[in-house]
Amino acid sequence: MRRSILLTVLATIGVPALLSAQQPATAVPERVGFWISAGLGGGPRWLSCDDCTEKFGQGFGMSIALGGTVGPQWLVGADIIGFFPWSGMDEGYEAGETDGFGAVLFTARHYPRVEKGLFLTGGLGLGQIDVQADQLEAKGFVAKIGIGYDLRAGRNFSFTPMLSLAQTFATDTERAGDAVESGMNFGMANVGVSLTWH
Repeated sequence: MRRSILLTVLATIGVPALLSAQQPATAVPERVGFWISAGLGGGPRWLSCDDCTEKFGQGFGMSIALGGTVGPQWLVGADIIGFFPWSGMDEGYEAGETDGFGAVLFTARHYPRVEKGLFLTGGLGLGQIDVQADQLEAKGFVAKIGIGYDLRAGRNFSFTPMLSLAQTFATDTERAGDAVESGMNFGMANVGVSLTWH
């Protein structure tokens, strides 16, 4: 499993860069005004708490990000992310147990070289974890980092393969509405492709 994830990551980041290197030189990509990006992907996730064994699984993730351009190298805005398990793929869960995760973050994208599509991204925000048919919940802060590449398919449109990691911290946990002392945290790795208008 680790080998397949590694190969997927390398293909997601390496193939666009290779294709870009083979393309003839063109004008510097224009990044101005409003931008929006929506994508789907998948990958591993992990769930940990103070008094339980860590649980691992796989699932699919989604992201919708939008905002404004503050310069040719910087995009800022909001990022809505979510993660949901693949049915039958979560070992260690009893029947009817599942988990989901959602967050809203302030996000920024930085393009180290104006003429290239490679960017680094990061964000901070708030999120919620739902487990056991929403009977066990945790709310707290979320941090996200990632890397991506805009493959231009038009003047204002790109296919954007991305790799991102998100992790909760400093969460408050409730069971059936009552606060519990044990903390619970969720993390996910997501490899996917977004459609970006900018």
